[in-house]
Formats: sequence, structure tokens, C-alpha cells
Amino acid sequence: MGDYTELILGCDLYQDTPAWVIDNLKSMCGEKNDPDRLPDFFAGDPEYFSFLGFSYFPVSNSRFYECSNGSYSISARCSIKNYDQKIEKFLDWLRPYIKSGSGERDMYAIVTQESDEPVIYFRY
Repeated sequence: MGDYTELILGCDLYQDTPAWVIDNLKSMCGEKNDPDRLPDFFAGDPEYFSFLGFSYFPVSNSRFYECSNGSYSISARCSIKNYDQKIEKFLDWLRPYIKSGSGERDMYAIVTQESDEPVIYFRY
């Protein structure tokens, strides 16, 4: 049946992040529906709209913020069955738009699975 994988994500995005990326992130956080364009790896995926809002575990929280300077921040914690490396594909897709994470190395995500050690994602 497969393990559940938890994603903890926190980052600020560049001010010039394309509108279609912003629309997709809003949809994934449950704030907007039916973006005009989907990332290739989500095409035809029925779980797309609940990607950052689903959790098998007791905690799920996803927020997408527009900052006063016109940039955006995202904070998410979710868990899914990570079939086809969906989380890793999502993080690869998002990475070019990440302006900053946390700490000296700009940590922006932690991915942990029931049976493996956590993987930490840094910008540097």
C-alpha cells in the first residue's frame, strides 16, 4: 500500500514569480480553483487540488500569503502517499521561484517518510 510521506515547507518567493505559478500554489492551498495552466507532473492527477491540504496525520496546515512588498510566502505541512515521487517533483518545480528559506543555507523543506530518514532541502 505504501508509506505516507510528510512535507513541511516554508519559503518566500521572488516578486516576479509567474502568475500561473502563484495560481497553482493558491489552488494547492485551497484558496483558488482551476488554474489556467498546470505543472506538467500534475496533469491529469485527481489529487492535485488537495496536494498541500491533505493529511493522513492529525496536522495539516497550508497557507499562502501575499506580502506588503508584492512578494509571496508559503507555509505548508501535509502528508500524502508519495507515488511517482510527487513531492520531489513538486519541490523541483518550485525551487527556481524560491527567494529564501530559513537559516544560513536557506532550508525550505523537510520530507520524511515512515520508513526512512528525513531529507532536508536547502537552496545552497
